[in-house]
Amino acid sequence: MRGWKVFAATALVSLAITYASPEISTARAQNLTINIPGTTLTDIVEIVEDAVPGLSTVVVFTVPASRILVITDVVISNDSTNPATGQRIFRSGAPATAFITVAPQSAFSHTFATGIIFTAGSTVAVRNGNGVAGDTRFYLRGYLLAAP
Repeated sequence: MRGWKVFAATALVSLAITYASPEISTARAQNLTINIPGTTLTDIVEIVEDAVPGLSTVVVFTVPASRILVITDVVISNDSTNPATGQRIFRSGAPATAFITVAPQSAFSHTFATGIIFTAGSTVAVRNGNGVAGDTRFYLRGYLLAAP
């Protein structure tokens, strides 16, 4: 299943998350404030692409005008009995990560300390560069900032 969600970050403590269609949801719980000098954190973004076919690139998100997207977490899963080589994330057609290999019937997970930055209007794409392992699944998490 494919989809993305944006959550208002004024109160994020616990969320029940589903991935049906793009929509905006507000979580109501304990107040949480995140201060990043010179910016305002406005939205948490989760991007799920459940079936990226081998040797294909799929655009999964376009950063809205006047926003900056910071991808902080990536999970790529591989259900195949073959390794999924050549997995990658792209920023407006240019590689944003190195090649990633996911072991057979396993998942790759990484948290980026500084995040991967995408400016307003840029696209986020995921690439399954392997023609043998079959479909791979991508889960990206991050947040949107107001552009300075």
